[in-house]
Amino acid sequence: ATLLGFVRLRLPPPWSDAPEHQPPFEELRGAALVRELHVYGQLIATADKSNADAQHTGLGRTLMAEAEATARAHGFRRVAVIAGVGSRGYYRRLGYALDPRPGLFMMKELAFLAPGWRQALLPAARCALIALLPPLLLLLLAWRGAADRVLLRRLRVVAEDGLQRLGRDPSLERVGGACRERRRVPPARQRQLGRRGVSAVAAQLQGEPADV
Repeated sequence: ATLLGFVRLRLPPPWSDAPEHQPPFEELRGAALVRELHVYGQLIATADKSNADAQHTGLGRTLMAEAEATARAHGFRRVAVIAGVGSRGYYRRLGYALDPRPGLFMMKELAFLAPGWRQALLPAARCALIALLPPLLLLLLAWRGAADRVLLRRLRVVAEDGLQRLGRDPSLERVGGACRERRRVPPARQRQLGRRGVSAVAAQLQGEPADV
């Protein structure tokens, strides 16, 4: 494997108010720190784009973009770079500006939606989901219970209406009466008469003419 370049990024822990935990420079509070950016290769002119060497091909810009995305994913909104006088112009083209405070760091404010913001919001979103999940489940169960009660009431109304209609149907009353009269014919007599004969006898017992 060939090493073409590297970037050294420091993600400091949250600074406390204790004197021994204070940052050496006030501008570093809440900022990720790029300690070094280095791209290997033969030294060539910046304007020379025809050379196939690793220098001036965008590798350093890619490494800095990756460092900024990593810092944003860990919740940092600022990045500081230790840069000498000769390299400050390069970082200015990447959006950095010289901080006039004693550290003389090149600083850049990261936008809220800068690359890596989804990973930065993931822990907070996970905590919010864990906190909201129980009440949401309770609301869902309550809604399902109310919906089931409404459905049962509707089914009960439909069933009662159907029973009332069946009770008012005269044809069903005649069928029920014929069935009752047919049960009055003894089984031995039913075997002698057969189905049509039993129906005729049942009709006669009910007071209707037999349809034979």
